[in-house]
Formats: sequence, C-alpha cells, structure tokens
Amino acid sequence: MILPRVVGSMEVYEQQTSWPLVLQNSKTIVLWGSDMVKNQQANWWCPDHDVYQYYEQLKEKVASGAISVISIDPVVTSTHDYLGRDKVKHIAINPQTDVPLQLALAHTLYSEKLYDKNFLDNYCVGFDQFLPYLLGEKDGQPKDAVWAEKLCGIDADTIRALARQMAGDRTQIIAGWCVQRMQHGEQWSWMVVVLAAMLGQIGLPGGGFGFGWHYNGAGTPSRKGIILSGFSGSTTVPPVHDSTDYKGYSSTIPIARFMDAILEPGKVINWNGKSVKLPPLKMCVFAGTNPFHRHQQINRIIEGWRKLETVIAIDNQWTSTCRFADIVLPATTQFERNDLDQFGNHSNRGIIAMKQVWRRSLKRVTTLIFSAISADALTVKRRSRKVSMK
Repeated sequence: MILPRVVGSMEVYEQQTSWPLVLQNSKTIVLWGSDMVKNQQANWWCPDHDVYQYYEQLKEKVASGAISVISIDPVVTSTHDYLGRDKVKHIAINPQTDVPLQLALAHTLYSEKLYDKNFLDNYCVGFDQFLPYLLGEKDGQPKDAVWAEKLCGIDADTIRALARQMAGDRTQIIAGWCVQRMQHGEQWSWMVVVLAAMLGQIGLPGGGFGFGWHYNGAGTPSRKGIILSGFSGSTTVPPVHDSTDYKGYSSTIPIARFMDAILEPGKVINWNGKSVKLPPLKMCVFAGTNPFHRHQQINRIIEGWRKLETVIAIDNQWTSTCRFADIVLPATTQFERNDLDQFGNHSNRGIIAMKQVWRRSLKRVTTLIFSAISADALTVKRRSRKVSMK
C-alpha cells in the first residue's frame, strides 16, 4: 500500500527495466530478498521462460567480472547458487533487520557525500524530513554503520563498503516481496526507494530499483502481441449488487485482515488511507486459494476458523484449506477444460488456446461451479461450446 504513495504506482506487478539494458549498463546488482531463478518457474499466466536466457547471460557477466552481484539475504538462495557461490557476495543479514541496514547505508552515503543532492532536490520530496531522523537529531541515535552492526549481524566496515560500491557506478536494486512480510514491513519497501533516490540513478539505463524482477518474466522485452482484456471489459453488463446496505460495515476488507473480521467483528482499522469497519463473517468461500499457506499467524487462523459457521473450498488440490472446510467442491485443472491463456506474461507473446486433454471425471470447471450457484446472473446466459453442467 505504501508504494503508490511514494512512487505513484503499485510497482510490484509492473514490467521492470529490460534485461538487455541491465546487462549492458549495470555494474552492480543488489539482490535484496529476491530469488529470481526459483520464483520464475511459475508465473501468473502461461510462462515462456524466456527470462532464463538473460539469467544465463548474467551468469557469464558475473563470471567474467563485468557485473558484481550482491545478495542480501539470511540464506543462500537458488539465484545465488546459480550465479556461483564463489562469485556472488553474500551479506547474511539477520532476519527482519533490513531497515537498520538500509538506514546505515543511507547514513554512509550522506556522511561521505556519496549521495546525489541534485537528484533529491529536483525529483524528490521529503528528504529534509527524513534526514533529521537519519542523523539522530530527533532521538539522539545516528543511524550509522556502527549502530546497525549490532542489529544486523554485519560488521560496520562491510556496510560502509557496500554503500561505496553502490554509489561508485551504475547500480540496480532488485527487491523481492518476502522482506516486507513482517511488522512495519512497508518501511523496508520505502527505504529501497530512498536508497535508489539517494544514488540518483532512477530512470538511468541499468540503474534504480524494482520490486517485480522475480515475477512474470520481468525484464524480458515486451512484444506487441494481443492480450486478454480484464473481466470487467468482457461484458457490457455491469455487475448487479442487490444489496448496498451493509449496516454500517465496509463492503470490502483488506485480505490480510480477514481473520480480524472473524475474530473481532466491528473493529475499525486504518487501511489505504481510510477507515474500514470490519463486518461480522459467518461463512467464507475460498476458490483456488489457500490462506493456510500464505497467511500470517496460522494458529490464529485455526482459532478464527472455529468461529465460522460454514467454510467452502473450491480447488483442484487437497490443500490445508480443503482439509479444514465443511464443503469441498472439486474443480478442474487447466488440463481438464477448454480455456484461453495469456502466453508470455511480460514478454507478451500473445494468447494461446488450451484444448482439454483430460477427462474431467467428477470435477467441474470453476466458472460452472459459480454459474450453478448463481444461475444466469454470472454467465449472462452464455456457455462455452459443448460444455455440460454435469
């Protein structure tokens, strides 16, 4: 939620700087909690895996010394391993201490006059508010490398050397998503942008930052292929909401707080710049999602689950959510239905038709499950060819 207010866009799902530009211009790549090689195996749409050819080129550049890669991560990632354990500099940070390290890097950039004052003055807002905190004028604690050393488990000289290297030449910060999954995690995302702004390389070829490099073949040059429109653009019939009376409760809630709605109905929370009054939930339907896998505080989920009167799971795998559900509606895999899919993700190769190759047995296509529940209100009386509701 913080990035649209800092950089003007969601950023995490968007196309990144093209890999040819990075390979040609970057001298230092900082992998901050990003494991591209592992995560690019599965994409949002049908992947073409074209991005792996650029990983191979990056590996060659790293081996020759043309590009230096630094991995800031508590563990050795698959990307680190792929590029070469003896070639990638590993900064094994203590978990959840990324912001202290970022502050120490920013302090070094500022105190050693390695930051781009012209860029901050002309293209950024708010550095004058950030600086007093960085220097310790508000709390008496400068956020320098010596201060961060004890928190991060990284010696002060390594922190200073990292700052100098990032400022010494063209640097691309490749940030993942996992780091922000902690208390006050949005501060880490914000600080990635602060560091990139202090370096003054945002917008330069092979410089700046990005949060989506591990996702959807990001960095692969985009083609001018045709794309699938969103569902809202697929029909001229607007959605029908028979009831707009939510009795004072919010009609939508942030997904990360849905368990709060179950355990603390009526609670008012601040979210995305507005107040949200959590509604009382008695029934939940989970279609193709498994909160037991991705949600925080599993024991709290189990506690809330027991308060629900009914839980319905729609899935093609026997997930933990299915195990805890009252009703499970088996759905088809992509091999058991006729479908269309976007091919190539960010590379945008086009649309691919996927003909059913496996008999459905007792399962149903997800859309048919919902249309059977809501009748013609969902499908506007449209059906795919040769599809039975049975």
